[in-house]
Order: sequence, then C-alpha cells, then structure tokens
Amino acid sequence: FPVTIQGQKTFRDRFNFPKDKKMFLSCGGYWPHKGMNELVDIFNHLDLNDSFLVTTGYHDGGNKPKDSDNVYNIMLEDKQHVLDAMADADYYVLNSYEEGYGLVLVESMFNGLPWIARNIAAAKLFEGRGAVFNNADQLKNLLLNASNLNFNIEDNKDYVEQNHTAKVMVRDLLKVLQ
Repeated sequence: FPVTIQGQKTFRDRFNFPKDKKMFLSCGGYWPHKGMNELVDIFNHLDLNDSFLVTTGYHDGGNKPKDSDNVYNIMLEDKQHVLDAMADADYYVLNSYEEGYGLVLVESMFNGLPWIARNIAAAKLFEGRGAVFNNADQLKNLLLNASNLNFNIEDNKDYVEQNHTAKVMVRDLLKVLQ
C-alpha cells in the first residue's frame, strides 16, 4: 500500500529536458497492458510542439517504444527517480488497461501533478480528481486540451494525505481488527 514520498524537481535537469515545454509523463513498465506504445503513437500524431512525453519503465519486455522528437522512453528502476519525474512533470497520463488500486495516481496527486487516465478501476476510485477517457479519441482530445482542464491540485493533495497514506491505512485496518 502507498507510502508516498514527494519527489524533487531534478528530473528535467538530470536528462536535459526542456523547461519551457509541457511535460507529459507515464510511468510503469513496458508490458503490453500498460498501453505505452499506443500512448506514444497517439502523442506522435498530435501537433503538440509546446510539449513532450516521457515514459518510464522498470521492465522492457521487448515492448519499449522508440524515442522520437517529442517522446523519450527511459528505463528507471529507482522509485525516487520516478517521484522526481512526477515532481517535474506538468501532467501524468495513465493509459493502462489494467490497474487495480492505482498507486501511481495517488503519487501523482501527492506530488501536485494533474492526471489523465483510462476509465479503469484506479481512475474510478478517484473519480472527479482527474480527467478520464474511454478511447483513443478522448485521450487525444484531453492531451490537446490539457491546459484548459480544471484540476484542483491542493484539494487532491489534501485528499490523499487524509485518505491514502500508510498511516491512514494502518488506522483503518486497526479499526477493522478491533
């Protein structure tokens, strides 16, 4: 269960990514169900010259997408580097077809990062706290209009701290066991 740690804004400097462009981020592995190749294909076909996409993985599985002018795919095995990427990104994108709890969305909210996610269990759990899509066309529209989306970052951070920290989960488990 989530023991979230706030990232540091060091990721863009570490990889020499532009600071004057919006950074979309998607983390996890490069397994087919994570939808990274589909996300990269969609991003490559959009006219988002003011933005770039970074995908990170800790498992290649032979499915790692190819880099392009505005897409960078990086193997990151250290959890702190992933959190640093979240702290330095402008938007998190979850294109996975299978996520149960959605720890990455909790980490995104904890780090003040607005998220866009496929309409799966993880996104349904946090309904109204991010932008949700059902298909590729809706994802394209959200990516193109991300700057116009209304995210309540401070409310999301408070929500996570009050409901989804390890301390809260232990407290709730103790209530059940009493």
